[in-house]
Amino acid sequence: MQGRIRKQRMIRFYMIGWLIVCMILGSVGVFQNQRKAFAMTKEQMHETRNVTTGGVLQGEVETTDVSKGETTEANEAVRTTDWETPSGIKGKDLETELDALFDKYIGTSVQGGAVAVVKDGKIVFEKGYGYGNAKNHIPVDPTSTVFEYGSVTKLFTWVSAMQLVEQGKLDLDEPIQTYLPADFKVPQSSKTPITMMNLMNHTAGFDDYWIGLFTRKDNYTDLRTALEEHKVQQINEPGEICSYSNYGAGLAGYLVQCIAGQEEYDYVREQIFEPLQMKQVTMSIVHDDEADLFAKKSKGYEFNEGRLTEGQFTYIPMYPAGEANGTVEELGNFAIGLLDKNSGLFKSPQTYEELFSTTYTANKDIAGVGHGFFEYDGEYKTYWHNGGTNNFSTFFAVVPEEDFAIAVVGNTEGTPCDEMVHQVGWKMVRDKEVNLEEPEANLPSTKEVVGTYVAPRRIHSGITQIIYLLQPYDLKVSYVNEQEIRIDGETYRQIKPYLYQNEEDGQKSYFTVKDGKVVQYTYIQGYQKITQQKGRYIFSYIGIGAWAILFILTLILLVIALFRKKGKRYGMLYILEGIWLVLVCNIVIIASRIIGEDRFGAIQPQLIGNGIFGIVLFLGNILQVVKAVKNHAFIKWEKIWSILYGGISILMLIVLLIWGVFQVAR
Repeated sequence: MQGRIRKQRMIRFYMIGWLIVCMILGSVGVFQNQRKAFAMTKEQMHETRNVTTGGVLQGEVETTDVSKGETTEANEAVRTTDWETPSGIKGKDLETELDALFDKYIGTSVQGGAVAVVKDGKIVFEKGYGYGNAKNHIPVDPTSTVFEYGSVTKLFTWVSAMQLVEQGKLDLDEPIQTYLPADFKVPQSSKTPITMMNLMNHTAGFDDYWIGLFTRKDNYTDLRTALEEHKVQQINEPGEICSYSNYGAGLAGYLVQCIAGQEEYDYVREQIFEPLQMKQVTMSIVHDDEADLFAKKSKGYEFNEGRLTEGQFTYIPMYPAGEANGTVEELGNFAIGLLDKNSGLFKSPQTYEELFSTTYTANKDIAGVGHGFFEYDGEYKTYWHNGGTNNFSTFFAVVPEEDFAIAVVGNTEGTPCDEMVHQVGWKMVRDKEVNLEEPEANLPSTKEVVGTYVAPRRIHSGITQIIYLLQPYDLKVSYVNEQEIRIDGETYRQIKPYLYQNEEDGQKSYFTVKDGKVVQYTYIQGYQKITQQKGRYIFSYIGIGAWAILFILTLILLVIALFRKKGKRYGMLYILEGIWLVLVCNIVIIASRIIGEDRFGAIQPQLIGNGIFGIVLFLGNILQVVKAVKNHAFIKWEKIWSILYGGISILMLIVLLIWGVFQVAR
């Protein structure tokens, strides 16, 4: 849910460019066979590229010997200790349950994974499954195999912030500009100042960004440069809505850096990793240059068309947002540090308690955020976070009331690995039974909440917003009856005014009403109701469709004219068609460079090129219409065609302008 740029979303950008090209060529089949190359909330291109691992076809990996893992002292303790997970699984049955969950995926759709379970101040169970390196038949070892943590990295920044609060160096409610250099400009349009609490709660009002979120190792920059070069926009008032922000986490890390007077990765190592004796972990594998850890790192894998292939590693210039690498055991040790008030992580027991307290919720009856940790409201309140990079997935959760925690990692891109880590994690902490509440009387009609909703996290400027042409909304609410609605295939029942409970897992969501109208849906994160965007999409679809048809027909006309030796008659149209083709190809190249993780500065000249092509096409089409009207040699249909071509071309330019294709700045 959080912290992952999924391939299905990134591919849209690439697909749209190719769609236009294929319309020009009249060959949609070419487009349909393009291999997926983007990631939606997942990190993208890395060092090793698509090397097929020997004997790793679906069902062919011999994982039976390694999927059973090693019997450790901790695992023996599980079998002999009488305890149970928050979800009711007894300690003696834990390994059997976990083996069954992992075995559904390991060796078929996921190459390898690992789990660590914490209870009463110690790791009571840890185990590796599958391979960390299939080519060399190296199994996953929970104590030494290094995984990418993804957005679970953010938790180190939130804990660092609480340490600085305890030391009196940071006030969570003070404007962040107070702690930043005078020449560092926070992206802000609101008069309400942004605070560290806003960054922790993901309520700073930022939208999202792609260009520069991930990069190649040889293209890495320092944290401040990354923040300044790849700024986002503030589209909501601070505190108004929870909208997950990688930029906000990177900015929070820079804040820690400025207050502590040292690089954040150094601070985290000295103030978190060393006190907790976490040795097999790093906040930034690039900055720390941890050769030993890198040598122990699991390969990342992709699962496509029934086979597992080696993927790539992730490098994130805004490293506080997701670049930590380490073993699953170290996540277990981190959990022990969070749960044990004598761990040395904080000086005061009150700070441990404050850390796990609600700091944002859209309604008191639903789950929210607690100092950067997401909440699960069950029999026992759980604080959790997930993470994902291009080829790794992570789930981390702590249950303070039960002195329990679980960490799960996997090394394969895609939905199966995502499902695996979440199924394992939630199996340990979800309620034993779903408690559905009885609805109150005289509730508002469920029809009031019906509609489509979008996440504010969307990109609102620049060329990458064009991906949303194929995704008009993020969430759809459908009417079932006067008590129930459906949200993305799941049924919810209204139990209080605008408060709905999921009938499957019992979790609650809330619809915010403003001026008598429903404006927002919230389950931890918020989604804003769409009221005026339909016209934009209809206009865009009509514009693109009309332009594509006319472009292809004009191309056919010009080819025929060329064979009939009448090409000079349509000289202006030849030029305009050529410029259109160059513009579309430039868009596709830009998309390819974003996939290749080029920095914004490297792509900017081509973005400027888009603007130049757009101006030339606008003026050129006006000129060719004027010339066609005045051309006495043109017969009536030729004049109509020229006018139609000019008008639809300008319509298409407006569509591209609306979707940020001509924006030079981010």
